[in-house]
Amino acid sequence: MKFYDAHIHFYLKSPTEELKPVFSRLTKSGLIGFNALVFTEFPTEIKTALKMVPGLYHDSISLAALEMSRDPFPYFELAKPLKIIPFVDARFIDNGIEEKMERLKQGGFKGLKLLYIPEEDRAMLPGARPIRASWRRNPPWYWNV
Repeated sequence: MKFYDAHIHFYLKSPTEELKPVFSRLTKSGLIGFNALVFTEFPTEIKTALKMVPGLYHDSISLAALEMSRDPFPYFELAKPLKIIPFVDARFIDNGIEEKMERLKQGGFKGLKLLYIPEEDRAMLPGARPIRASWRRNPPWYWNV
């Protein structure tokens, strides 16, 4: 059976040359593509960044991994024939958002991730970083994939 994963956080924790075999294994398992959620901006303190990441992944995330993943497009070339649709994980973008999002869109990003649900919260968002109120009223754009 062929399948597509709509929610994969993309960050590099190993050397680039190790990616091609990983992508090959995924293709052989039936994966035809995925939405890659990429932090293009993140805090300088790893403790702050980890607050937005489920605990299961804390051991594999570092500032170096996030930095290497900031521009994922060269790595996506290694994934062919997988179809990878890059999304901006915008949870750490605090200022100049409209300009940054337009630049990222022009750079090849096709979508936007805003929502954050803390792993402790099994109901609805009480400790989460809220989506900007102005975005809820007037989303600045809709991107077509």
